[in-house]
Amino acid sequence: MTKLKQVKKLKTEINAMSELFNNNLEKINKEHNKILLQSLSNLIHEICQGENIDEIYLREKYLDINKTTKQDNKKNTVVNKTDDLLDKVTINDTEYYFQNKENGLIYNDKSKVIGNYINKEFIFNC
Repeated sequence: MTKLKQVKKLKTEINAMSELFNNNLEKINKEHNKILLQSLSNLIHEICQGENIDEIYLREKYLDINKTTKQDNKKNTVVNKTDDLLDKVTINDTEYYFQNKENGLIYNDKSKVIGNYINKEFIFNC
């Protein structure tokens, strides 16, 4: 099944815009976290001066940076896994969806795997 040139071009532009969007979102999140961390650090400093509490102890207890960065990395990896789209083909008046790649899967209209797409051929399971 051949794709139209405009569809291919649109798909590449959408992928590029998606990547740009994700990069900008990541930069915004980093900047926001930096501002938030600075605000919390200032708050802890003011509390420690007013209450005569050990500032280092409070920073270690309440500003645990490692936990927040690990959670952010997990969220970003989930977003990137949803980039693949399925192609559509009609065979004997029945619509099927398939992964247009080597050893791709073929799905029916109920999202059930019914075969493989190998060497640009549709191989259906019995």
